[in-house]
Amino acid sequence: MTMYWTNCAFAYMLIEVPIHRIPNMHELPGAMVMALHGHDRHHATLLYRDKSTEHPQNRYTRPLMAAPPHRRRFENRNHARYITCSCFRRRPFLGRDRSRQWLIEAIERARQLHQFDLWAWVIMPEHIHLLLFPKPGGPALGPILQSIKQPIAKRALKWVRTNSPRALGPFEDSRPDGSVVHRFWQRGGGYDRNLWSPIEIWEKIDYIHENPVRRGLCDRPKEWLWSSARYFLDRHAGPLTIDRARIPPRPPPRPGR
Repeated sequence: MTMYWTNCAFAYMLIEVPIHRIPNMHELPGAMVMALHGHDRHHATLLYRDKSTEHPQNRYTRPLMAAPPHRRRFENRNHARYITCSCFRRRPFLGRDRSRQWLIEAIERARQLHQFDLWAWVIMPEHIHLLLFPKPGGPALGPILQSIKQPIAKRALKWVRTNSPRALGPFEDSRPDGSVVHRFWQRGGGYDRNLWSPIEIWEKIDYIHENPVRRGLCDRPKEWLWSSARYFLDRHAGPLTIDRARIPPRPPPRPGR
């Protein structure tokens, strides 16, 4: 998301970015960056004041925080992968149990096909988080995500076309050539991050399970049916099991925490 507006001699931009892409403040001569809103521990909306309108030679004349159109993935098979995929325009296409169950079935089929370990997961109304460990020597992350996302997209859109065609509007995406396509997922491959430290891995597991609590969907993580939180308490609970054998042990709490 990038929005522009002007005020006096400056150009202002609202930019939604991953936290790790925020540059060092000392690297921004002639500009000001201010965090406006943190969506979670990993994303924030920033206000960026660009003085390029005042100084035409200023090298920061583009949306500095905008992600490159094709982000490179690092396919290290010894790393766990933390994944976030959002519905098209962050709309709550996963707000009903029917679509959530379809996604559960797609994840399970993808796991059987590609033999990855599923370490944690949560389904929110408009996005999902997955923590998985790809099989050494197995496929790259792209085919795994394709096996998860395509089946539910096709199934959901088919259901809407058959049962409620007037509800297709929120799925519509207009292309530059004027054609219209229907999307279930946001464009692109989503957000993913390589994890190799047990501390980071367990921070992400806790973060994933706390998502519904932070959103006010439940009081405790185990109360949300559509996550792996309850499986960590009871290995026979929940609609989708996890693979615990290779999850590293939880590190002891850090001093002072």
